[in-house]
Amino acid sequence: WSSCGITAAERDVILLLCGGRTAPQIAAERGTQASTVRVQLKSIYAKTGLHSQQAIIAAVRSGLDPTYS
Repeated sequence: WSSCGITAAERDVILLLCGGRTAPQIAAERGTQASTVRVQLKSIYAKTGLHSQQAIIAAVRSGLDPTYS
């Protein structure tokens, strides 16, 4: 995922998303606005070519780990 240019904040969003949290829950947990999380998700989509939260979760569960390069 690092090769995609995923930032540390975006990795955090991915991990929380995979933990079953929604964008508003992620925002509350991180102390940000839900709109910030949505912007980060759009950036993740653009960088990875994935197009949904479910696709991100599926990619991680199939062995692509966003916490390691």
